[in-house]
Amino acid sequence: MRSGLLIVLLHCTFLASCADHSHRVDGTDLPKVPSTKVQATTLKSVQGRTEEGRILFSGSIYDALERIRWTGRGFKADGWTQRAVSGSPREATALFTSPWSGDEERLAVLHVVADPVHGTATVTVSIEAIKDVDARVERAGGTSASGGVPRTGTGGFDEPGKPATQHERSEQNGESGTTSDAEHG
Repeated sequence: MRSGLLIVLLHCTFLASCADHSHRVDGTDLPKVPSTKVQATTLKSVQGRTEEGRILFSGSIYDALERIRWTGRGFKADGWTQRAVSGSPREATALFTSPWSGDEERLAVLHVVADPVHGTATVTVSIEAIKDVDARVERAGGTSASGGVPRTGTGGFDEPGKPATQHERSEQNGESGTTSDAEHG
């Protein structure tokens, strides 16, 4: 009986400690990139919302697309819209937008480079005219302001029209074609 109570108590303590950890970078309204550490920040905020700047994360990253999917959950939970994803398990980029004011919106570009020891993820935030953001998203193979991510090949950011890799097709269909970061700690 006592050991069962101890297990329940430890489980509740663990859940409470997990709930205390924010999914955001301290002092910002931007999500952390899971399983990495913040290395540098240059950010400007207005009324508690990040307006512009860059955050550099580093750590073990085995699959760039998988890490974008993990981080995308944090962006979505905070009201951002994922507009485009492009790349491979080695290197990938995603674009997220958030309303700002009038004809402007915030654009967050998440760029991830996989490496089991020295992987990097960079989030760059800027305020841009909606028409300029839409043009960048379209060049990246994403969607118009209506949101969503295409279900077919996204093309590369520097190579429009590039066919989707087998991994990208698997990812877009909800299948996992690679080993996930979770399996690597």
